[in-house]
Amino acid sequence: MKSSYVLLLLTIGHLFEHWFHGVIGPVLPFLAKDIGINHTQVGIIFVGVSIASAFSSAGFAVINDLLGGRKTMLVVCMASIGIFHTAISLSSSFWMIAFLFWLTGIATHIWHPPAMGILNEKFIDRKGFALGIHGTGSNIGMTIAPIIAGWMLLFLDWREILQINSIPLILTAVLFIFCLPSFPTPKRTSKGEKMTLKHIVEAILRNPSLLGVSLLSGIRNLTQRGITLFLPFYLIETYKTDPATIGIGLGIYAAASILPETLIGYLSDRISRKFIIIIALLVGGVGLLCIPYVGDGMALFLTLAIVGSTLSIRSVLFAYAFETTDPEYSGSVVGLMFTNNQIISGIGVLSIGIISDLWGTDKTFWFIAFACFVFTPLFLLLSKTNFSKKSMIQETT
Repeated sequence: MKSSYVLLLLTIGHLFEHWFHGVIGPVLPFLAKDIGINHTQVGIIFVGVSIASAFSSAGFAVINDLLGGRKTMLVVCMASIGIFHTAISLSSSFWMIAFLFWLTGIATHIWHPPAMGILNEKFIDRKGFALGIHGTGSNIGMTIAPIIAGWMLLFLDWREILQINSIPLILTAVLFIFCLPSFPTPKRTSKGEKMTLKHIVEAILRNPSLLGVSLLSGIRNLTQRGITLFLPFYLIETYKTDPATIGIGLGIYAAASILPETLIGYLSDRISRKFIIIIALLVGGVGLLCIPYVGDGMALFLTLAIVGSTLSIRSVLFAYAFETTDPEYSGSVVGLMFTNNQIISGIGVLSIGIISDLWGTDKTFWFIAFACFVFTPLFLLLSKTNFSKKSMIQETT
């Protein structure tokens, strides 16, 4: 089966895997008002999502590398996201809604270890480009979804919106059942030994470059989660912004990553990935500092576009991570990256909720920018062994 066909299907799947990340932004303030929950409770919900996602990423990464079953995992991911969000729409208790959101955290993070592991194997010398295309799928989803959800909020209840937006995920699961091929996993190390959990742990934990880039991936994820969840609260509370405009703002933020993620991924296959990562996080941090000072009009949209485009480095971060480790551990590398993403963003979102209740929602953007400025320079101290290039040399000799 052609690699381009697989990339197309996985990109479509990634679009809808991130669909509810876009829908929840405009919907969340109305859900919170209807149920009667404050910003700290929002933080509790999403720190729970992050914890669940962390365990899901780590657990399914190990399953991916040891047992396989990639196609099944991708189908289950799509279907369960739609089912759990429909269940949220039928609930009225804070704790029931929180529990169901936590289940969505498990469901969404089934996706990444099998999908990105497949791309790492099929695009050995073009992984930045392939991961960029794959990431563009999620950016398109997160561009369209909040605009649609914001417009629908003018006419429909938040519960109806969650139900309607579950339909494309179920249809994508059906598409995968009939059109996506099966993908075997190596299940053996580069030395020919049977893969065990011990091999995975040693390959991951004894790799400071991998741990360093996973930390920065978590910081980048925190910026995305913080803007998506708390920008709507900030705009409503500060400027009384209507939901359609909020949806447009979040859509612009996501849309700004659509072309840059692929282009930056392509560029990173040719120049230093580390240089791209450091510059992007520092410039993005400056943009975050500007958000509370630019008002609620075109200047805000431009600032969001700058932050979204400069921080569209997910593909570069993962390409860098893959190159620090032997290819047979690709699923586990993805698992570590997303586990770290969720731990950092979970702690960060809970902190943002508390900061927002105590000192105002505008201070949340300062907190995220501070994280970018503190941790990014430490990445300069790390060196990297390039396993992917070593593998390519062996294949050609």
